[in-house]
Amino acid sequence: MAGTVTETLIDHASVKELRWDWISGTGGDVGKADATSEKVLNGRIALVLAVPDTTAKPTDLYDLRILDPDGVDILEGGGANLPGGANIANVVISPVSTKKIDFQICNQKLVLEITNAGDTKEGAVIKRYR
Repeated sequence: MAGTVTETLIDHASVKELRWDWISGTGGDVGKADATSEKVLNGRIALVLAVPDTTAKPTDLYDLRILDPDGVDILEGGGANLPGGANIANVVISPVSTKKIDFQICNQKLVLEITNAGDTKEGAVIKRYR
């Protein structure tokens, strides 16, 4: 069974927040969850936060990618091998941090991909942008 993703968009005055709550799939889709944002987004990404569930913990070294419409991972691999299992931790991922360039989103829908998370595991991805 395919994984599921629920999207919530929150407007905090000058900062917007897109939250994806995910549950990984089972069977042929074990450890996977993916979705395209429902809303067209505009702005500069300030941070991305990976929040694993504390009960249905993702497997250690699970992966997160956020893709633009051209298939480019805006995290530049920064969401690879995230801590899960007994090592769970919230992880702040700074997009394009190595190049010190802000990632702009202009009238785009982004794609969330979670892989290697384990069978029916849960978590959230929070993206804040201006």
